[in-house]
Amino acid sequence: MKKKIVSLILITALVACALLLFTACADDTKRLSFKAEVSFRETHEVERSYQGAAAYGKYFFQFSDHMENVGVYDIEQGALLCVRSWEMNELYHCNNANFGIKKYSEQDEFPLLYVSMENIDAHLALVFRVQRAGNDFSFTKVQTVIYPDPRQSGVYYPNCMIDGQNDRMYVMGYTEYSYMKSKSNRIKVSEFVLPDCSSEIVELRSEDALFSFEIDSVTATQGGLVKNGKIYQVYGFKNDITFRILDPKEKGFTAVVNLPKNKFKREPEGMVEYNGDFYCADVTGAVYKFSLTE
Repeated sequence: MKKKIVSLILITALVACALLLFTACADDTKRLSFKAEVSFRETHEVERSYQGAAAYGKYFFQFSDHMENVGVYDIEQGALLCVRSWEMNELYHCNNANFGIKKYSEQDEFPLLYVSMENIDAHLALVFRVQRAGNDFSFTKVQTVIYPDPRQSGVYYPNCMIDGQNDRMYVMGYTEYSYMKSKSNRIKVSEFVLPDCSSEIVELRSEDALFSFEIDSVTATQGGLVKNGKIYQVYGFKNDITFRILDPKEKGFTAVVNLPKNKFKREPEGMVEYNGDFYCADVTGAVYKFSLTE
């Protein structure tokens, strides 16, 4: 009788674990509410593609591949306010951009802006001081944060997300030299203390990580943000496009949404939050507005 009871308990536990795993990986499409494809009255031109984006207040900052330029938009008015261009660097992909909370100067309107390159050779984020005079914006590089070298750390295509509320930087990348999903490839996520801006160059070391964990790989990590300690991020391209919530405390995804089912048809790139809604820019510069019920 005791053996039967133990067997029954084990079977019940296995079933519960299986249900929990299924729930965590299930398609949570019904939780997403698609609102509109946002049409700015005018858009800035790029030679290659639109990439990471960030928002602060009503201002939407859209970066481009090779760091060709950044377009600044008024989200409420849908107006292009300013375009700032740089000398293009083929190693700078500008895959993700996030504002922190700390400011370079107490008098600044904007906190520091982090632009992550997601490149094996340029494994870094550039940190900018953003200033505004009317509709004229300037960007001054004040720091370079260098991630651990992928060839030594075994974390390829590294990308970062900024958690300004908790003074943290999450660096994630693939354990194989590929950003494609496979059984052997994994995504490794490491949490670091967000460096202060007193040094022009900061080099992160793998041993500096507060903790690290691995999850099953998902095709092509794209733009995202950190909210309430969780990472909200888009992934993939073509038909394999998802929006996911990654909870570092749970060391796994707590929500997965199939975006093509919600009128997202092109490769997602930058993602921001404004007034409780998410705005996701795709590779062509189109911007989608949606919300998610948690």
